[in-house]
Amino acid sequence: MKLLPLIMIFAAMPIIGFGQTTVSGNILNERGEKVEYVSIGFNRDSVGTISDGDGHFSLKIPAGRTNTLVFSHVSYLPTEIPFETYSAGNELTIVLKDKMIVLPEVTVGKQSKPKTIVGRGMPMPGSCVLTGRGTPDGPEGGPMFTPDKDYIISNILLDIKKCTYKECKLSFNLYERRDSQLVNVLQKPIYQTVQQSNKDFTLNVEPTDILWLKRGTEYYLSVSMVDSEGEGTLMLDASMKSGYFRKGLINGEIKKVPVCPAIAVKGNEL
Repeated sequence: MKLLPLIMIFAAMPIIGFGQTTVSGNILNERGEKVEYVSIGFNRDSVGTISDGDGHFSLKIPAGRTNTLVFSHVSYLPTEIPFETYSAGNELTIVLKDKMIVLPEVTVGKQSKPKTIVGRGMPMPGSCVLTGRGTPDGPEGGPMFTPDKDYIISNILLDIKKCTYKECKLSFNLYERRDSQLVNVLQKPIYQTVQQSNKDFTLNVEPTDILWLKRGTEYYLSVSMVDSEGEGTLMLDASMKSGYFRKGLINGEIKKVPVCPAIAVKGNEL
């Protein structure tokens, strides 16, 4: 009598495995360019993955999931794929539509020299530490600020104390606060590579797009580690000023803490 439940359990196991679906494919934008580091999964569900640096992805979906599969990236509109489309397990090509971001036409004076818009703040003991494997859905953090004049960002400076990864990739994002929402104002994140040989140095980021800061508007500048070769530790110099952090670049809740990565922002006054 006691064997019957065990037989029933083992008989059910192949059925569960058979019901699993593997979805894979490539993610492009409307210009046919590969889109890296796209979050893929279900809303309010732990099942998910991230596309790699070439826009390729593969996701094993447990039996019983029939939800719409969501593809999210800070620079593109969310794309939803119904169960009927991905359930066959065929290789998919996902095309993400650009967010409508209008870049301003501005003129910077020839004699204008970059000014400090956001300072690093007072140094403090310790570091802001990122560990494990880099992931696009990991934590991001940085300062929130409101410029008193109109500027075009010329440099973003990040002080790095130590990197034990052979190589890792950082992503910088700039958001504008609109009511209670953070809206990304970049065409795409700014990616920078940090190597193990980099120690006690300042990463100097020079944006290629025009990043216009409007007077009296609140902005959030963040940095996150989106990819890495293996596991390791990235130590950023810390400053004694308020920082803002959130887990999950798309819908994560933002929290204020009394420490911030040592980030400075310079720009040309308009």
